[in-house]
Amino acid sequence: MPEDHCADGAFSSVRTICALGRPHHHHGLLGLDTDFRGQACINPDLLATLTEAGAAGMKLLLVHAVDDELPTRAIRMLRHATKARNLWMIALPINDYGVPGAAFLRNWCPLRPLFAQVFAADRAVGMCC
Repeated sequence: MPEDHCADGAFSSVRTICALGRPHHHHGLLGLDTDFRGQACINPDLLATLTEAGAAGMKLLLVHAVDDELPTRAIRMLRHATKARNLWMIALPINDYGVPGAAFLRNWCPLRPLFAQVFAADRAVGMCC
């Protein structure tokens, strides 16, 4: 049985629903690309994936990337792109090659009502890093 990490004693887990029979694509941080110099950048054309994800049912995007590992203004650009598509975004960083720590869990548990709202509306939560 999974460990309970929420202070109120209620179990709060991630549930995964995979629609079979449809093509799937794996993305890291949405919009992340490499420019002609080999530097990380945000490519607005790749943010179109948000439109597809929203059409497939995603309402909330959790971004697990750490801001200082990303191109300048990446989180701000992604937040703007989600808002423009009537989607919600929450930055909830986890260090690369790390596991969620105490700070993550303190921020995760209060999200339970938001997850319930998204799932009650038959929508999905997406995650990227």
